[in-house]
Amino acid sequence: MADAHTTSLQYLGKYVSFLTDSAFEMKGVISSVIFNMDGTVEFSLGDEFYSFIEVHNLKILGEVKLY
Repeated sequence: MADAHTTSLQYLGKYVSFLTDSAFEMKGVISSVIFNMDGTVEFSLGDEFYSFIEVHNLKILGEVKLY
């Protein structure tokens, strides 16, 4: 279980693209990762939240570097 959480946290600050059930390609920077008590993990792009289980073809396009 710790490996999955470590992998999820590595997406923070990454510019990503993915598909949802609506078949629209979404793009944005992952600004937060949420670990729910039921074991699911979600992430946010701005004000929208997505579950890692519900997305398909998650690709890292780049990384945001804050100095």
